[in-house]
Amino acid sequence: MIENLPVLRRIERIDWFAECGAEVKGLDIAFDTVRTWKQAERSCKKRSWDNAQIEYRNQLTEYLFDNCRARLNAEWNPAVREAKAFLSESVTPKLTALQASIGFPQAVIDGVHWDAVAAIMEAYYEFSGHDAWFATKLLGIYELGHFPCGWTCGVWPVGRLVIF
Repeated sequence: MIENLPVLRRIERIDWFAECGAEVKGLDIAFDTVRTWKQAERSCKKRSWDNAQIEYRNQLTEYLFDNCRARLNAEWNPAVREAKAFLSESVTPKLTALQASIGFPQAVIDGVHWDAVAAIMEAYYEFSGHDAWFATKLLGIYELGHFPCGWTCGVWPVGRLVIF
């Protein structure tokens, strides 16, 4: 179902957190930064980040519900299961090794999984013409070696992303 999506190759090539703490360059989105894992951990535990993640994910599912409900109902859960299996095999071992050496909390791994599954689903349903690409933007931040870890200065989509 998802095996031929180019987004999977993108995810496999990420050098996870290689630039955390360094200057963030080349983004076309408003953002603030944190400089330590402790600050990133605090930021990713805030309700504002949970709410932003739920809202950007809802943007896609609401569109699909209104525009291609049959495929949403038939394919969403199997595609999510495949995405999670892919992440467990291809990403989790890398993140677990980094967790052991860097010492970040499990919430970081959970956040990566949440964002990656959302990006995979955005790509999977691209045919629908949706315009919900926020998780794909987050994937680009991971590709830059950073960790998107929060939302500030407003309720999503108004506000600023927090990046480590």
